[in-house]
Amino acid sequence: MLKDQPIPVALVKKGTLQDREYYSCFQDCWGLHHTEAEQFLKDNGITHVYTVGLAYDYCVLNSSIDAADIGFKTVVIKDLCKSVSPENVDGTEKIYREHGVSITLLDGEELAKLKI
Repeated sequence: MLKDQPIPVALVKKGTLQDREYYSCFQDCWGLHHTEAEQFLKDNGITHVYTVGLAYDYCVLNSSIDAADIGFKTVVIKDLCKSVSPENVDGTEKIYREHGVSITLLDGEELAKLKI
């Protein structure tokens, strides 16, 4: 079971370079500077990424897209996020789906499958 396994922990800092913008935890907006997130996940055999936080339509969105593009099975937990522009949530969710990111709720089927 998952609870019997050691949990790898790392603090990934983004936005540390003053001349860069970061919406993703993986890289800057231009893909020039990469954080250690991808390598940490791969080094620890992690295959699934679950994203939450602020903002559903910016940082969570870009981190989720990058995770999926890298090859991780990626799921965003919608009710643990908050949008900057909630009036555009349909468009935001279309972008998630176009990039292969699943959207679930905290009590959704996707999380119920996990054995924690």
